[in-house]
Amino acid sequence: MGRSMIILSIAGVVAAFSTYGTAAGAGFLAGAAMSAVNFRWLKQSVDSLGPGAGRKRGAVLFAIRYAVFGATAYVIVKYFEVSLQALLIGLLVSIAAVIIEIVYELIYARA
Repeated sequence: MGRSMIILSIAGVVAAFSTYGTAAGAGFLAGAAMSAVNFRWLKQSVDSLGPGAGRKRGAVLFAIRYAVFGATAYVIVKYFEVSLQALLIGLLVSIAAVIIEIVYELIYARA
């Protein structure tokens, strides 16, 4: 998953920068970074649900995470003047990586 996210992020930043300019490249990079952080937080949340997990985190922390993401996206778009569309597309990097991993498992891991 991590490798897929890195490859997609690099390819997306290069494509956005070369096609639409600096604002789009920066927007995609910011969105991809936020997507990676979100994926890591979700993975930590899922790992904390298993047996033997330590302290449980509540739904309030889960909601605060998305409020922080919203505020971060607002500041990035408003004050750094990056492309909102590129930022939103960058946020989809983790979803694209999941789809790539699913296809990979369906094709190559028939054990």
